[in-house]
Amino acid sequence: MKKILFSMLVTFVALLDADAHAVSHAELKLKEIEAGQKEITLRKKPTYLSGAIIPSWTDNWFISVSGGASSFIGSPLGCDDLFGRIKPALQISLGKWHTPSVGNRLVFQGFEWESGALTNQRYHHYHADLLVNLMPSIAKGDKECRWDIIPFVGVGLIDNRDAGRNPFAFNYGVQGRFHIADGFHITAEIGNATTFKDADGLGSTREIGDHLLTLSAGVSWTFGKNRGWKKVIDARPYVILNERLEAAAYEQEKENERLVKKNEAKDRLIAELRKILEIEGLLDKYAGCFERVDDHGNTSAGGYTMNDYSGLNSLRKRLRDGKNTRNENDNQSDKIASWNGNGSTAEVGSDGNKNSYADDAINGNAALGAPIYFFFELGTDNLVEESQLVNIDEIARIAKKYNLRIEITGAADKATGTEMINSNLGSQRAAFIAGCLKERGVLENNIKKISRGGIDDYTPGKANRNTIVRLFLP
Repeated sequence: MKKILFSMLVTFVALLDADAHAVSHAELKLKEIEAGQKEITLRKKPTYLSGAIIPSWTDNWFISVSGGASSFIGSPLGCDDLFGRIKPALQISLGKWHTPSVGNRLVFQGFEWESGALTNQRYHHYHADLLVNLMPSIAKGDKECRWDIIPFVGVGLIDNRDAGRNPFAFNYGVQGRFHIADGFHITAEIGNATTFKDADGLGSTREIGDHLLTLSAGVSWTFGKNRGWKKVIDARPYVILNERLEAAAYEQEKENERLVKKNEAKDRLIAELRKILEIEGLLDKYAGCFERVDDHGNTSAGGYTMNDYSGLNSLRKRLRDGKNTRNENDNQSDKIASWNGNGSTAEVGSDGNKNSYADDAINGNAALGAPIYFFFELGTDNLVEESQLVNIDEIARIAKKYNLRIEITGAADKATGTEMINSNLGSQRAAFIAGCLKERGVLENNIKKISRGGIDDYTPGKANRNTIVRLFLP
């Protein structure tokens, strides 16, 4: 029966090993999915839809002030038609840009003009214009242009107070604008107002023929809640990535379901084997075969020695009673063996060998299980790999559960550094491990720190840059 049970255990371990390879394949698939998620995270600069913006009523208002010259061209014609009739002009406007290319404004223009009878007349010109900026279309909306070319057209009313006329007028022209600072522009404009011939009180009231030509320059200030345009983000790349992630997540879900079923079958098999071993009285002997396999089917963690302290209760009982309760056929009855994280037995005896655990004792109590080694970078108290911290978690868990005492021995490579430097390094490395244990709830009174300074016990030399942790009964 014992041979049959042993064969079943060997078969079971082989199945766990095969399952570990399957889990490794699943983990590789999971890494591919995480790579897809990272691809979205790394998209720091989103793309935008060309020419698409989010309009707002509170944004991109502007006010302009300009001055220049105007000339009234009307009837009767004479030698002073254009240059002989030049008068100063003032223009104030308030407007809003609805898009980078389209806006409108309200304009007041005034002062004096010289009528067809060569008399000075005061006038006010009120008009509303539609503005069309040509540059965003030329630049395709990719960046803001410093130069703008803005044709405009509109309608208005001319109030000639001296002649008592208020004719209707058509307005048109072009404005040039140059960006000098955030929200500020320099403007230059040439425009014309075409109206009826009686605008100056002379001519027909039903015929169009009088003109007011204006040339001006000034400044413009843009104001509002925001200056500029909110672009629309192109969501198509994210939609494509989300579809890929949905497919990957579905595949992962199916793989998880398969692994759950396999783990349930494995748990049932373990339960049956435990029952059989318990009936035959062999459960204590083979308990370590079950406990040293983790959730992923791996038999080690991080590539470093990890003691899982299987059979700790029975070991404590043996040490307290001073008896060896192992099988009578065991020819090593003078030593105590316990299962360690490498799948071997760590002896606690007194054989005088340099690397044995015979001298691992406090007040006559032997150390429990194999010592745990932590390795450090040259001249520092930094671990060579952070994965070694997984052993810290397990040490803290066991020490707190059974109120164990902990001895931490720090060392340095004797081949490098002075005696003082190596002594300090040993202390620092022991203090680092002690600090990690205290962070995990281990009482400081249960921790003993030792510095061995420089040692040359191990080959290669970098293995001497270590800290050794041993556990003892309270």
